[in-house]
Amino acid sequence: TTTLAYTPVGTGASPIEGLAFDRNTNTLYGGGGAGQLFSINTTTGVQANIGGVGVNPIAGLAFDSVANVLYGASQGGDLFTIDTTTGVQTQIGTNASGPTGLENP
Repeated sequence: TTTLAYTPVGTGASPIEGLAFDRNTNTLYGGGGAGQLFSINTTTGVQANIGGVGVNPIAGLAFDSVANVLYGASQGGDLFTIDTTTGVQTQIGTNASGPTGLENP
């Protein structure tokens, strides 16, 4: 039997619905339930608001480190890219069933 333990790294200002990590810049992104995109300090847990994505809530995030693209999904089934500087999203597809999350490629 393996026992796992976790260590909290801080309390954020907003609930996080999805996480994605950019290994090129060592940036952790979080999508908030209010449709906000955050960068998250991995040492302290402090969130910095990047901007409103326009999708509420964000169901999942994934970062493609080869193409340098942050993807997001809504519970309504929209798939979109997100500008990591402004938080502006661009819809690129729709899935009628609605995703529950995304996975990094």
